[in-house]
Amino acid sequence: MPKAKTEIKSFYIPELAKPPKDLAMSKPSEEDEELSDEDDWRKYFDSKESSEPADANTPDGRTSQFSTHRKLFYVQSHRVQFSGAWLALLQYIKSSPEHSNRVLSILHHTIMPNLTQPIQLMDWIGACIEFDGATALLAFNALFVLIQEHNLDYPDFYTRLYALLDKNILHVRYRARFFRLLELFLSSTHLPANLLASFIKRLARLSLSAPPPAIIMLIPFTYNILKRHPSLMAMIHREVDSLDLDPFLPDEPSPFLTDAISSSLWELNTHRLHYAAPISAMAQIFSEPFTKPSYVQEDFLDHTYGTLYTAEAKRKIVKEPAINIDTQEQLFGQRLENDSEWRNVKDPCNIWI
Repeated sequence: MPKAKTEIKSFYIPELAKPPKDLAMSKPSEEDEELSDEDDWRKYFDSKESSEPADANTPDGRTSQFSTHRKLFYVQSHRVQFSGAWLALLQYIKSSPEHSNRVLSILHHTIMPNLTQPIQLMDWIGACIEFDGATALLAFNALFVLIQEHNLDYPDFYTRLYALLDKNILHVRYRARFFRLLELFLSSTHLPANLLASFIKRLARLSLSAPPPAIIMLIPFTYNILKRHPSLMAMIHREVDSLDLDPFLPDEPSPFLTDAISSSLWELNTHRLHYAAPISAMAQIFSEPFTKPSYVQEDFLDHTYGTLYTAEAKRKIVKEPAINIDTQEQLFGQRLENDSEWRNVKDPCNIWI
């Protein structure tokens, strides 16, 4: 997709590479000015008259009135055709999650910047969000671009985002991308405390069945939110006498009504006894004063079982672990033949040899 007029230099038909004779048009007439965009009248108030030449990428008049040969030499004409082609294609793949995922993975950085009106994708992106799993996860990236850069109003944004936090979210392929976006979505200090409490409580509950690479992301993610919002600190200091008395409502679809702020993060406390040493060591930060700076989330997003094992294998041992000096010849010791307890015990595997 050409970005400037100087990039339009490759043609499938060599005869079209020669620009038309009337390419340097004069100023548009009054009729052309009336046919221009409805917001053009604002330019009189926004900019001052200048003697500098007009931008080479901006055509004189409306490109829709130009001939096909003339349109080839304007970036705006290429963008119009590019937009029309993608809008037509999206109508055919909206029912296919596989093809939708391929488009959504490049939509926000490759397709949307080159569209004439990216807001036209609102209906298709909204339909993708209604899917489950990776499709909805990837659609949130494009939806956030529309909200941030094109002033799209989506009132149920955080409710739908909260619905994505199910048992599969920590096992999907795009888990790292989702946490990058989630950190961005929850980074505002103006979000209500009960909303943030619902998110970190749901993630803490999911961490009980999550793999170690996912838990290693959740702990610094939760730490950063607690440090950014001190009103949530009560969730790590509140003691729970019984799990049946936990006021958190895990089946409530709205993150504003889960009552998670009255609960505690006892799930993260259980990771202090995790079998993986990096997780058990990192879980100790919640029992220490919050004087450390916020973690860089990017340092924990790409961990796998392989990276955790490599880091543990290369870790320098400061203190040698205690070992048993006396060695045993048999795994279970010698068999007691005279003991009546072992007389009728069979040994098909010859363990007691």
